[in-house]
Parts: sequence; structure tokens; C-alpha cells
Amino acid sequence: SSLIKEVQKAKWKVRDALRCFIAQYPTSGRHWRMLIEYELRRGHYERADRLLAQAMLATGHASLELWDLQFLRVTDKYEESVEKRKKATGGGDKYADITVESEERHEQEQASAMYDRGLMHVGGDFKALKLWRSYMKFVKDWPQRTQAEKDRQRDKLRSIHQRALCIPIDGVEDVWRDYEQFERSIEGNETLGGKLLDKHRGLFNSARQMLPRRRAQWEGVDVLRLARPPTAPLEHDDREQVRGWKRRLAFESENFERLERDELRVRVRHSYEQCVACLRFYPEIWLEYAMWEARHESASSVQQQAAASSGGGGGGPASSSMNDDMAGASAGAAAAGAVGAGGGSL
Repeated sequence: SSLIKEVQKAKWKVRDALRCFIAQYPTSGRHWRMLIEYELRRGHYERADRLLAQAMLATGHASLELWDLQFLRVTDKYEESVEKRKKATGGGDKYADITVESEERHEQEQASAMYDRGLMHVGGDFKALKLWRSYMKFVKDWPQRTQAEKDRQRDKLRSIHQRALCIPIDGVEDVWRDYEQFERSIEGNETLGGKLLDKHRGLFNSARQMLPRRRAQWEGVDVLRLARPPTAPLEHDDREQVRGWKRRLAFESENFERLERDELRVRVRHSYEQCVACLRFYPEIWLEYAMWEARHESASSVQQQAAASSGGGGGGPASSSMNDDMAGASAGAAAAGAVGAGGGSL
């Protein structure tokens, strides 16, 4: 990247420069990833994994860049384990015994749990297709030595496709085409496959119809924007970003997709976490987030995040009274929730 090239020109240590940059911009998932990949390239795997866990917390588990890297690490660890086992057993028939299959299945389940966790957080993001693809590829690469392994892989791939095709993400049409091809490629699956395609076609069509409306809310919103204190008066670009984020947050909160209560909470919370990663010095955004949380769960964690943001990195005059405002937000939002929690959409 241009940042690393500039660091090398100045003869700084890359690690130190990236750490200083992240200290100034702790919610930038992109730059956390640069530091983690720097450590991985040097074989510092434990340090990289610790940094990845730290980065996830700093970015509210909302960075697609970091989840993509997390999935790569999960896959790498699984493949390393498979290779070690092959060498230990000598491969061949010995490798296919029931003990090895059981160990491998356990590791597949562990890795799948991490994929599921990540997609629970960010799988509804408009740009999440790459993460769904990563999960599909991971499962496609599972060994198929026995019929049981083939059945397990088929069922898992079917489940992933069915979960993804009903979400209005950029590229959902490709997910549907892949799913059609998947069901039709299974030998002797004509009847069941046809029924499953008929069942899920309506869900896909609903997602496809919602796609243009959702895409419109993402246009102009820079999810990779570095968080910096606002100027007075606001610059044009900053003002447009605030408007764009508020438009997106309002859209997701309206629940046009008629998501279940828990699904909607996850979707809206992810949008707010992405937003405060970019606009962490804007008290009005934190207030809105806290009020939303207070209506649906608890604003205490948001208040703590806001306090941390206003306490470091040069919050400036705009954030000096944030803590007092946030303290009143929880009580005010609770009262507002009793009157009308978002038009009854939650």
C-alpha cells in the first residue's frame, strides 16, 4: 500500500509506523489488517492472532476486511491440521480410518462455527458476498472419501446457499445461479432439488426486489473513511457522509425486509458499529445509537464506547460534553421507547 511505501522511504520500522497509525485511527479495520498481515508474513502467527482479536474489539466486529482475514486464518489452520495428519498417518487407507474422519469432522465443525459467527455479525452487509463465497469454498474443499463425508458436505453447502440467497446483498443473483446449479448437479436429486428450488425462489425474488432500494442507501457512504474530529463549520464531504450514514441507518431500522426481531437487531447494530467506526467523533451519532440500544436492549456499552472515543484522539469541542449527553440519553430513550419504539418494526 501507499502507506507502507512511504514508511519504507522514510526508513521507519513498518511495525512501529502501523502501530502509531492505528493508535490515531483505532477503528480502521483496513490498517489493522495491514499490521496483522505484516506479522503473518514474518511467521509471527500467535502475535497476529492476538492482534486480530484486539482489532475485532476495536472495530466492533463490524469490519468486513477483518472478518475476511479471520476466515483465511481459520482455513489455513484447518488445512495445516489436515496436512499434519496426512503425514502422521502416511495417507492412503490408513488416513481414511474412522478415527481420522472423526477428528477431521470435529475440526470442520469448529471452523464452521467461526464462519457462522462472522456471518451472524456481518453476513447481512450489502458487500458481504465475498465472505459467503469464502465459506462455500471452505466447505467445497472438504475431503469426500466416504458417503458420509459427501452427505455432510452436500448438506452444509445447501444450508449456506439457502441462507445467503434470501439476503439483498450485492451479487445475490450469482448466489441463486450457483444454488440452482448445485441442486441440479446432485445425481438422483431431481424431485427434492426441484421442490427446494421452488421453495426458495420466492425468498430470492424478495431479496432481488429489495436490492435496488438497498443499493441506493449505500451509494456515497464511505465505509473505509478514517475517523477524524469534525471541523466548525463542517466541510462539505463530512456533511455528506453524515447525511449518507443517517439515511442508511434509517433505512435499516425501518425493517422493509420484515426481519425477525433478533435478526433486525443484528443488522441495525452492525450498521451503527460501521458508522461509529467512521464517525466516532460525532456526538449526535453516538446519541442516536445509544437511544436505539436503550429502546431494544441496553445503552451502557455504547456509552462506554462513546466515552472512550471522546477521551482520546483529539475529540475537540464537539465531543467535550458527550459524556453528559450520553448519560441522559439512556433515560430519555427508555421513555421514548415506552411511547413508540421505531414505529413497531422491532
